[in-house]
Amino acid sequence: MESINIVFSVTALVIAVMAIALPLMDQKDREFALKAAAALERAYGSLTNNGQTVDPPDSSRINWLTCARQIQNSKELGSKILFPWNFKLYLQEVEHWRHQFYLCLESKHLASPDYYNSGRTWDPENAVAPDSAVIVFEFSRWSNQIPDPIDYANVVVLARGIANSKNGRALREYIKRFRKYR
Repeated sequence: MESINIVFSVTALVIAVMAIALPLMDQKDREFALKAAAALERAYGSLTNNGQTVDPPDSSRINWLTCARQIQNSKELGSKILFPWNFKLYLQEVEHWRHQFYLCLESKHLASPDYYNSGRTWDPENAVAPDSAVIVFEFSRWSNQIPDPIDYANVVVLARGIANSKNGRALREYIKRFRKYR
């Protein structure tokens, strides 16, 4: 009988500790997710002078270095997120910022190697550091290892529910061209 009481007491103690610890862990975990997402926002701001120079971003060595460092900081903070629901929030932010970087890096000005040296004669002290550029470009690419949420949507059912608005009718006519929507 005494051993049963000990088991119940230990179980009650564990439950009490978990009831206190889990919310605190979740709060700290959420802070990691928010800080990791904020690092991506700062990275984009660093590269684009807070959205002022997007097409193209300045070919500033310090802007690219700071951007790459913030991306790496975000990845480090993101790797510390424990709870799946917080990690999902972080991945949504990553997807948003990845797209913003992608749009910025699609500038035709970045197609010339001279961009990375600001068009000047070769000056390794002021040119964009190759490591920084690699980190920023790699971040902007869609990873095939990330599940695409569109793959899990039942788009055929969603298409049936398109409203009777003018544009909804046009969309319905358009998608009828594709076999799965017929």
